[in-house]
Amino acid sequence: MDVDIVAEAIREAEAATIAPRFRALADDDVTFKGPDDPVTVADRACEAMLGASLRMIDDLPVVGEEAAAADPSLLAAADHDAWIVDPLDGTKNFANGWGGYAVMVAKVRSGETTHAWIWIPQRGQIAIAEHGAGATIDGVRVQAGPVAADPTMWTAVVKKRYVPAEDRPIVDRFAARIGDPVEGIGCAGIEYVDLVLGRYDLLMYWRTLPWDHAPGSLLATEAGLEAIRPDGRPYRPGEDALGLLVGRHATSAVPHLDPR
Repeated sequence: MDVDIVAEAIREAEAATIAPRFRALADDDVTFKGPDDPVTVADRACEAMLGASLRMIDDLPVVGEEAAAADPSLLAAADHDAWIVDPLDGTKNFANGWGGYAVMVAKVRSGETTHAWIWIPQRGQIAIAEHGAGATIDGVRVQAGPVAADPTMWTAVVKKRYVPAEDRPIVDRFAARIGDPVEGIGCAGIEYVDLVLGRYDLLMYWRTLPWDHAPGSLLATEAGLEAIRPDGRPYRPGEDALGLLVGRHATSAVPHLDPR
């Protein structure tokens, strides 16, 4: 498929629905799906516009973050053929007037991610990946560089936000093996791009919803990195499972993260 057509649809939807609302949200433009989990009118407007555009490109089911929040049965399509859409990754950042947000799309065939797009508006940066064809950032082919084998030399994003109290010791022990564990910036799309660019050495996520990780995991693997579950299986967007490790030496980190 023409990946540039999808990239343009993403830019157009963001320009029409998100950009005009950045630092211009009214109080009632922000609601909450759950504790500390905001959604804005921009999220919903972008998902509607972008989903319609994607279906014109290829008429597949659209698994959007906001639609799936209202109807979780939509998630089943992520294990088959679908577009997966995160209309505004980093909503909290956006709502607070900070530019750490992205728009992400993945295309899935038979439960495998075949294409991915991550648009970071405030950087003017677009990352695109195609299964078996590599990854690009702003049109330039990218390959992740080498990383020290010793975890005490790593800077790693270790996400604890969605870890339940009974499992927190597992993640704490894992983080203790990392030289520089950081919480990240609240936008998986940017974290994945920065991983490929060498600003992080490893990403560890507990909750692995498809719109957060299908695009980035393909970008990472096409750039030469690993994206695996704690049991060593590769990431699949339609799988309901905990834990994801992404990086050059993700396999070596697996024994230290073992969610029940």
